[in-house]
Amino acid sequence: MNGNIEVVNENLWCVNQHYVHAGYIKELTLLPGTSLDKEIYLTNQGILVLNTAAPAYEVTRKMLLRVMGHTDEQLEYARQKMQKVETPDAYVKMYLNVLEWEIKRRCVKAEYIASQPKQTLLDKFKNKVKKFLERR
Repeated sequence: MNGNIEVVNENLWCVNQHYVHAGYIKELTLLPGTSLDKEIYLTNQGILVLNTAAPAYEVTRKMLLRVMGHTDEQLEYARQKMQKVETPDAYVKMYLNVLEWEIKRRCVKAEYIASQPKQTLLDKFKNKVKKFLERR
């Protein structure tokens, strides 16, 4: 893996988007016309990529790590609670964004996993035999 990508966990990577744009990081590509000041991106595999060059990087990262530990029900409850705030300040808006990013990430990851072909019993058996023969 590229040393410029910090893999925080399987669902959260941190990278300076300027390095991606410059071509130093081949593992990630930005869509044409993507602005470099965006805080976060979502891959089609359900991985959130956080921009380390964003002004609120540290706060966003801490919030994301905390939110990623919540259950789906806790996320939905918190989102509904934050949406009811009549005059939201910057913190409430940011927290609501983080909640929505995590909810979206889980949906995308579930779709990605569902789209992957499932191994049949015959495939599993063939793999076991192949591994057994390779050990000899």
